Amino acid sequence: MSFRWVLVAWTVFCIVSWLLAAGVWNGIEANCDESTSLFCFKPRDIWLATGIVVGPLWVAGVFVATVVAAYRRRKSSRVKAPPTT
Repeated sequence: MSFRWVLVAWTVFCIVSWLLAAGVWNGIEANCDESTSLFCFKPRDIWLATGIVVGPLWVAGVFVATVVAAYRRRKSSRVKAPPTT
């Protein structure tokens, strides 16, 4: 799998996770009763909070993919010595 496809797949995974997490949390908060709940969040705050969680995870994945790709490229670019006869 190429580096570009890994980045695309990781980005799509993070975006879908962000949408799912924020959507579920918004659904839970839709019936928030302020008299019985300790915290009630506005939808904008939920989107921001989940984005703050997913953003660093995306950056970490990009960093890991970059390190692995650099290692693989360096390993494959090593020139082997020709056999001596």
